[in-house]
Amino acid sequence: MKTKTIWKIHSWLGLLAGIPLIIIAFTGSILVFKDEINDLLIPDRVLVEPTDSGRLPLDTRIQALRDALPEHEVAGMAFYNEPERADFAYVIAHGDDEYLHVFQNPYTGEVLGEVKSTDAEIMGWVLELHYNLLAGHTGIAICGIIAVLLCLLGISGFFIYRKFWKNFFKLNWKASARALTGNLHKKIGVISAPVFLILGFTGGFWNLYHVIEEWGHEHHEEEDHGIHRYFNTELSFDAMAAQTYDYIPDFEIHYLSFPWEEGAPIRYFGDFTEQSGFRSPYHSTVTFDAQTGEYMAHNPITDAPGWMQFYDSFTPLHYGTFGGIFTRILWCILGAAPGFLALSGFFIWFKRR
Repeated sequence: MKTKTIWKIHSWLGLLAGIPLIIIAFTGSILVFKDEINDLLIPDRVLVEPTDSGRLPLDTRIQALRDALPEHEVAGMAFYNEPERADFAYVIAHGDDEYLHVFQNPYTGEVLGEVKSTDAEIMGWVLELHYNLLAGHTGIAICGIIAVLLCLLGISGFFIYRKFWKNFFKLNWKASARALTGNLHKKIGVISAPVFLILGFTGGFWNLYHVIEEWGHEHHEEEDHGIHRYFNTELSFDAMAAQTYDYIPDFEIHYLSFPWEEGAPIRYFGDFTEQSGFRSPYHSTVTFDAQTGEYMAHNPITDAPGWMQFYDSFTPLHYGTFGGIFTRILWCILGAAPGFLALSGFFIWFKRR
């Protein structure tokens, strides 16, 4: 295929991606530092003062949530390594099925602030905009398609500028606006291509897999869609948490999932205390019966098939956490590049027209 033909395909792909790509790119860059931004915007909800006595027992914290929110059921709890960060709990109102969230001080059990929808906070809204353009399942599908187009743009662009090294370090600032924009477009595209190919592939896989999974399920109308308490309230979550180390000795719990329907289990998600940066925080699980508390299964990522271990690396790759603060800053900067490339590409196309 001739370069001119590929250039035309590249141009039309860019026009198709257009505005959604700009939104996804810039919101994604912001989300790299979501926690730090929340620290500045809502410190009274997300930051806590550690105490000498340490965190309260898990059973005490769960009971404190129930006492403070009698009209809600706890659906899940996220725990963080940073001692000054609050726990994050998903809750669902009785008779409803919408996931809400609230923060809790793990040292006192105090519920911090009010129960809110997941997109009520600014960064939650940015996350929804990035993930589905505020358009639900339709938006998830659109974002998945845009991610595929981003990958095709990266591949076609690299082919067009495959001899980029010849004049890569030369930039004529006195050139016309179109020529200068074209040079910047090429250089930024070449530098950022590896990053946005990773972002496009991982993000597109997540979104399109979600869409396919939703289409593959049969939805039946039920009389009652509301949440219920599907577990034995006499169970000790601390005792089950202690058992997780019998099955995965270096297990570090990051999320507790409560049963969401009749017969569903209680499941602890976590990682290893010492692990590669290319592992996600939730790659391994230990599961217990929701009525008896008896051990059911454990699934460490090291026992998983190779494809599942590869899939697990998507989280650190997408968020740039695998290399610490350096890769996060790099992902924040280069992750915004597709937005600039979409704008500069449109300008070049418009001037040529």
